[in-house]
Amino acid sequence: MEYQIILLPRDDYWSWVRACRDYVMHYGLNLTKDPGTAGRYMSPAQVVTLPRSPDGYPLEGDIEEWFQTQFPGVRLDIIEAENPEELEVEFRQRIEEQDRYGQKRKPFYLLWPTDFPVITQPFGTSIAVPMAKCIRCIPIRDLIPTAFMFVSGIRMDTRQYMDTWPSRLSE
Repeated sequence: MEYQIILLPRDDYWSWVRACRDYVMHYGLNLTKDPGTAGRYMSPAQVVTLPRSPDGYPLEGDIEEWFQTQFPGVRLDIIEAENPEELEVEFRQRIEEQDRYGQKRKPFYLLWPTDFPVITQPFGTSIAVPMAKCIRCIPIRDLIPTAFMFVSGIRMDTRQYMDTWPSRLSE
């Protein structure tokens, strides 16, 4: 389940709320004008959707940077909308396309194969592991019947490896 909250600018708040009405009703979301409330809402599993409007969050300054320092790892869905009318158009398009976060229109996006809600390290960070400490992969007949596995650096078809895997557990 996704926990999403929409953060709206304090100035002219009710105009922004009216612009979100259909989107909020369609997805059953919450609204706030307080960035701290948005950051704490269902943390760390939440997505904070917000319009990028000039002077929308004057107390916080750069709102993206503020979230990264105050609530590291929070997932932000930033919409390029300078006024409520632009936000309403964006939300209407998302509803029509059944694209909750507008990802299908972005030039590149990942379908992450996990529901783990917290990013534990930034993208591009890797851990160097000496070859002597590599873990051997033991294929399991029921889970990966025809997959290719890397075992001791040699690419093998798991069907050839299946007959001997119980004895290799003790190696």
